Amino acid sequence: MIGVVPLDRTQAVATLLIETCLLSAISWTLLMISLSVSFNLSKPKDLKVGSDLIRSVDWSAGLAKIPLA
Repeated sequence: MIGVVPLDRTQAVATLLIETCLLSAISWTLLMISLSVSFNLSKPKDLKVGSDLIRSVDWSAGLAKIPLA
């Protein structure tokens, strides 16, 4: 074949490992994006998560009291 450089075993394994890592990272990113989108679409308006939950904590108390309702 024209333009194909044969790889030795080490180069082939390294190339396969890099491609596997890249594909894994891409698929993980797409999974996180889809979960984030689906969670945001199905989240009730009164559900407090992340920064909303941190802002709703009563930090003036000795122990933080997290409101459940």
